[in-house]
Amino acid sequence: MVPAQMIKDFADEIKMALTEAGFMLPDETGKLQLSNVYAHALPPPKRDDPAKVPWVLVYLHTGAQSSASEPRVVTVHITCMTYDDKDNMQGYIDAMNLLELICQYLYGKTIIAKRYSVTYPYQFAVLDDAKFPYFSAGLSISVKLPGTTPQNQIGGYAYV
Repeated sequence: MVPAQMIKDFADEIKMALTEAGFMLPDETGKLQLSNVYAHALPPPKRDDPAKVPWVLVYLHTGAQSSASEPRVVTVHITCMTYDDKDNMQGYIDAMNLLELICQYLYGKTIIAKRYSVTYPYQFAVLDDAKFPYFSAGLSISVKLPGTTPQNQIGGYAYV
């Protein structure tokens, strides 16, 4: 339950950060707008609805816990997609700037939604799976969550 809720909380935080910064990018029509922020998956495409670029997708990649007394460490991926139809193909700069704003916000705050600890290391990259005029960049962050212990003798689970 906690990792699933965490992704929604991170998406909400990122949306708030982009709104507060007023960070707007062009959509497919050239109109400047805030990025759509999605948790877990992109919405299914519709024929009469554009791709809603720019967007940010926040999703759970992996998680691990070494022992009952250790915290869980979760890897969260954040992918940004932008649009730039100019011939100079510099759209990756928008994607990287969007990603950098998110990274600085999360690592500057360190505690997200009053319960998740953002830790190092993190990794970022310009992704090559998008094709002109779409550009994408990705960020992989580490997050510490409370660990869980096996069910105790009186029933229920304890959190450490």
